[in-house]
Amino acid sequence: MDTESKNIQIRLADIRKSYNVKQKTLSDLLNVTTRQYQRYELGESDLPIAKAIILADYFEVSLDYLFNRSKKMSNLEIEYFSVIEEVKVLSTLNSKNKKVALEILKVLQQEQ
Repeated sequence: MDTESKNIQIRLADIRKSYNVKQKTLSDLLNVTTRQYQRYELGESDLPIAKAIILADYFEVSLDYLFNRSKKMSNLEIEYFSVIEEVKVLSTLNSKNKKVALEILKVLQQEQ
């Protein structure tokens, strides 16, 4: 098994398990047998790029993440962590300033 197949194997199994999805579900999605999907997951068979795209879209992750070339799942994950940082900043404000900040956000939201 080459390094690339090993990387894909790790991500496929990890992603599938984290989403609590059965191999059968993904094999149906890819229009392959469950055994063939298992081969992809175990690195016994190379995953065709067209099928990788289907899986990346299904799990809403980037191909770089799927192929273990990035630790970032997707732009959505980046936005999520950005929001978390902003919430942390808000949590440091005193109660009066939090109220002002939230009022400003409401006004900005209405102006969109």
